[in-house]
Amino acid sequence: MALPTELLELLRAHGESMMLSVYIEATPADPSERRRWRVRLRQGLQEARGALAEAPPAEAEAFARAESELLARLPASDDGPPPGGRVLFCAADGESVTITLPAGLDETQVSWGRGPRLVPYLRAAITEVALVLRLDLEHARLDRWTDGVLRPLVDLESDRPHDIGSHMGGPPRPGFHGGTRGRSGTDEEQRQRVDGQDRLRAAARTALIAHVGADEAVVLGGSPEATSRLFASLPTALSERTIVAPPLTLRAPDAAVPDLVRTALARLAAVRRLRRLEALREDAHAHGRAALGIESARAAAEASAIDELLFTERAWRRDPELIEGLVRRTLAEGGSVECATASSAGTLDDDADGVIAALRFPLAATR
Repeated sequence: MALPTELLELLRAHGESMMLSVYIEATPADPSERRRWRVRLRQGLQEARGALAEAPPAEAEAFARAESELLARLPASDDGPPPGGRVLFCAADGESVTITLPAGLDETQVSWGRGPRLVPYLRAAITEVALVLRLDLEHARLDRWTDGVLRPLVDLESDRPHDIGSHMGGPPRPGFHGGTRGRSGTDEEQRQRVDGQDRLRAAARTALIAHVGADEAVVLGGSPEATSRLFASLPTALSERTIVAPPLTLRAPDAAVPDLVRTALARLAAVRRLRRLEALREDAHAHGRAALGIESARAAAEASAIDELLFTERAWRRDPELIEGLVRRTLAEGGSVECATASSAGTLDDDADGVIAALRFPLAATR
């Protein structure tokens, strides 16, 4: 995922400087809990300060400057936390960045160390965006899914068959009837209905391609016949990021739609990530264009070769400083970073010690 511009600039300017990273939980629903974040913040700062008892005086002074900058950026009111989750990065020289998180954290966290602590941000700042197309044989609806909210884009309806038996808007001439030239009225009506359904699918396909963003996921729901034909007509690059979810019909209850979309997106993400892992393993063994394991990834980072870094939460918890260092370096050099979800973490943990990286150029040390 991409970092906000101000955070990326802070990372590039102070990526190896000592920095205070503070994550503040979102406003809890219970009013009696709304001062909890300040208690946790004070405790976290006290623990970080206590850990510096044996540190050189210069580091303790650096922490004090970063803490002063942090406290100056917090609201003075004691009524409650800032609306939504927030993360603050404060460097010892006064540089700081405050970012509102789209998904609030459950707990306030404080850490002091080299560079900003980014992995919790990467996990909390994920924005779910996808196109949701639902259709049956008569209707189609295209919406954009953004963090649990569906926003309507396009509504389509199939052409209705014309009545057979009228003639140019007036009564039929003698000899005119629905079976003229060997075609019955029922056959003609069926042909028009099928033609209308074909036009509806074509219009839905056009709308989908016109609205879909680069690498944006697509959830396709509705009647099996309509969805299977539409899916088969999609370009390969788009079908590879499309998941078919039959229960997600136009008649699905509104209350059920969010869970249906989330379930479908989770399945799609797992499939795409496993497919990517297979490709990276092949690149590592056959071409030296990927690094498998922590030591290979470390060597690639030293050579500024990482273009894409994938790691598991287990790898991060086992060696947070090392993973944070790989994350900072990859992002500062223009690469992308992703924390693997549980569905694909097992494979990555088993095969590559929880870390795999795509490289900009081949390295013999990573084979």
